[in-house]
Amino acid sequence: MAGAPLLRGLLVAGWLYWTANAALTALLVPFVAGRHGSGAVVGWLVAGLGVGHLGGALLSRRLVLRFPARALLAAGYAAVGVAFLVLFTASSVAVALVAVTAAGVPGAVALVVSVQRVQMGTGDAVRGRVVAAFQAGDALAALTGAVLGPAVAVLFGLAAALPALCGLLLLAAVVAARLPAEGSLPVAELASTGREEAADPVYLT
Repeated sequence: MAGAPLLRGLLVAGWLYWTANAALTALLVPFVAGRHGSGAVVGWLVAGLGVGHLGGALLSRRLVLRFPARALLAAGYAAVGVAFLVLFTASSVAVALVAVTAAGVPGAVALVVSVQRVQMGTGDAVRGRVVAAFQAGDALAALTGAVLGPAVAVLFGLAAALPALCGLLLLAAVVAARLPAEGSLPVAELASTGREEAADPVYLT
C-alpha cells in the first residue's frame, strides 16, 4: 500500500476509530457501575447500540449511492464521537440510551462505506491481501483499544479518559476528511503476478 495514499488514509482513519471504539467499549461497564449503579443498564445500552447498527445497515446502501464516501466517513466518525461524548456525560439512563443508539447508526454506515471502497478500489490480483491487511489492522486496533482504555482510566481517571478517547474518534474524522478526492490502486506495481491491469478507480467525491 506504499503507492496508494487512499488506502493508507483509510487504514489510519479506521485504526484510530477502532482503537477508540474498543477503548470506550471496555470502559462502558465501569462507567455504568459508577454513574447508574445497575448492571441491567449495560444490557439496555448494548441493545440500543445493536438497534442503531441495524438501522445504519439498512440506511447505508441509500447513503452510499447519494453521498461522497469521504463525507460519509468523516461525518460518521464525528457523529459516533459526539454520541459517545453525550453517552458518557448523560445523567439519565434515557439520554444515555438515545445517545448509544444514535452512535450505532453512523458507526454501521462508516463500516459499510470503508469496506465497499476498499473492495471496489482494489484489483483482483491484490484484493485478498489488501482486505486481509485491513482486517488485521482493525483487529489489532481493537486489541490495542481494549488495553489502552483501562490503562488510560487507571493513569488519569475515568473522567479524563472518556472525553480524551471521544476526541480520538474526532481525530479519525479529521483523517477521513483529508482522504484523497479520488484514486486507484497501482495493481500492476503491487501484484506479484506481474499482471498489467489497473484497479477500478475509487471516487470519494
